[in-house]
Amino acid sequence: IEELKGLGIADENIIYISLENVKYRHIKTSKELDEVVLDKVKDIKGKVYLLFDEIQLVDEWEESINSYRVSFDCDIYITGSNSKLFSSELSTLVAGRYVHINIYPFSFKEILKYHNEINNIEMDKTKIYEYFMQYIEYGGMPSLLSLKDEDGKIELYRYLEDTGHKDMAPNMF
Repeated sequence: IEELKGLGIADENIIYISLENVKYRHIKTSKELDEVVLDKVKDIKGKVYLLFDEIQLVDEWEESINSYRVSFDCDIYITGSNSKLFSSELSTLVAGRYVHINIYPFSFKEILKYHNEINNIEMDKTKIYEYFMQYIEYGGMPSLLSLKDEDGKIELYRYLEDTGHKDMAPNMF
């Protein structure tokens, strides 16, 4: 969003829908998503930038995304966090029209770079060891870097639970 704004794209042309946000949590079907999107784009002049976060929470979202591509002058950005996101149905609907980008946790080298840039600290052996122990305990999830102790452990547990139950378990049988 910040990059689009930096390119001079007007705020009203950027539509961001996080399906985990309480404002959009009611959207469960492609029809409900269509109603929200149609309402938001109706008065926009020029190209529309549609950004959807956690799109896999909407049933039959692939059909809606494909219809926006056909119906509007738009760029579409979708994110999600499980294996259902890029199903074979999506591949069929938008074949050759999307770029799939996998995002991975930070490596330990990236963790050190992050702390150096964010905290602007000199890296000595003690700090490197401290960050390494945090890396061993919490891994390289960027969102965990700003959390401390118990909050970090709770969030890490949530990630592990989500990954195990939502992403891995359904594919094991």
